Amino acid sequence: MIKKNIALILGLGILINANAATCSVSNDGLNFGTYNPFNLADTSSTFNIQVTCSGLASNLSYDIKLNAGNSGNINTRKLLNGTEQLVYNIYTEASYTSIWGDGITGNTVVGTAVAPTDTKNHSGYAIIPHSQAITPGAYTDNITITLTY
Repeated sequence: MIKKNIALILGLGILINANAATCSVSNDGLNFGTYNPFNLADTSSTFNIQVTCSGLASNLSYDIKLNAGNSGNINTRKLLNGTEQLVYNIYTEASYTSIWGDGITGNTVVGTAVAPTDTKNHSGYAIIPHSQAITPGAYTDNITITLTY
């Protein structure tokens, strides 16, 4: 099996051609909206990653990996605003028990594209733990999505 990697920053798309089969990955972005540090409940959000493959002679298995982003640590991802940090993480399911990682740390999401053309949606679940003392501002992170097939 030939493995191909596709990487993108959450929010952008890229296409890599490999022989007759091609796969692309896109997403609808992750936005938590407004975080209130005085709220005693966690702040959550969801997003979708879409994998589209075409020109398949047979079914194709793939996996989706997410890197650590700004923090360099998959177990403790951080949204940044200058030197200010807001801890959060991304999970593979709504129960927030399996961190979506790079396959070394955390779990990956696997799928199968069905020949000859297929599109699959994969949901991600993110949460910011409550009661983090931060200053107001825009907090961001850059997560790279890697599609291996």
